[in-house]
Amino acid sequence: GSARSNGALNAGYICFEALLQAYDAAIQKKRPMWAVQALVTGFLRSTFVFLPFFAFQAYGYLNICVHGDTDELRPWCKAKLPLLYSFIQSHYWGVGFLRYFQVKQLPNFLLASPALSLAVYSIVHYTKLLHQLFQSTSIHEQIIAIVDGRLVEAHESSDVATVLKSEISTGLHNKKQEGTLRLRRENLSQPALLQQHL
Repeated sequence: GSARSNGALNAGYICFEALLQAYDAAIQKKRPMWAVQALVTGFLRSTFVFLPFFAFQAYGYLNICVHGDTDELRPWCKAKLPLLYSFIQSHYWGVGFLRYFQVKQLPNFLLASPALSLAVYSIVHYTKLLHQLFQSTSIHEQIIAIVDGRLVEAHESSDVATVLKSEISTGLHNKKQEGTLRLRRENLSQPALLQQHL
């Protein structure tokens, strides 16, 4: 949060980790005090991420609105939530919701179109891959087992990434075998159906 205002969003990672630890402590290990400790620790760590942003806002408010000239108070000083950085972005830089989508920005969108098209293609490809993976019940169960920690504990001495790859490839191999067996059954049942109709 000290380098850029949107750096405060990094607190989301800390909060997510704290929630995972709290869930693991409360549900998996049945230790509610560990869950509370994980949540409090996550809150304190998140506070340190937000602290530079709040310090900058307080510094600007004290220098401009409180100790500044009362005849020339800026409009943001009178706001219910006086945020200096938001005012600067909106007033001087034209930053706001959907303000960038203008005809004059079309060359910039054309310039970014190769990267955007690659990003869209990657998202679509990844979504299709995930959909195929979750078609197999065994893979779905394996992923749940990994989340629960059972699979990782069983393979403590192995590299977790290697375990995941081998389990997923086994699941995909099983899925291909199931599809082949289904096709064979369908092919075998078709002559029998033809003989019944003759």
